[in-house]
Amino acid sequence: MPDQDAFLAGFLKAALWAEHADDTDKSFSDVGAEFSPAAIEKIRADCEAFQKLAAPELARAAANGRQTIESLGSDFYFTRCGHGCGYWDRGDDVGDQLTEKARTFKSLDLYLSDAGEVEVM
Repeated sequence: MPDQDAFLAGFLKAALWAEHADDTDKSFSDVGAEFSPAAIEKIRADCEAFQKLAAPELARAAANGRQTIESLGSDFYFTRCGHGCGYWDRGDDVGDQLTEKARTFKSLDLYLSDAGEVEVM
């Protein structure tokens, strides 16, 4: 199984970059927001579950040298949440297989808590 910490880091980085804080044009990363410990643990569990589900495909994708483990984590976020990029952009059967498996996970709703931390709904 790919490095779980690098995969998680890619997922978190993508989510902070792609999602907006409240109704602004600024992403969570633009305003310096970070995930709460509880949100990280929920996301970690999802990432680990996906890595188990898609272990052979992730290993093949990492072995081809075109993606890092961190970028595979980012693509898991983008694919499961329906953003305009993701595993399918890789242009091969592994990308298609990863897309199919990632889409079995529901999209995440993120919000900024009163404490200024990013939470998962």
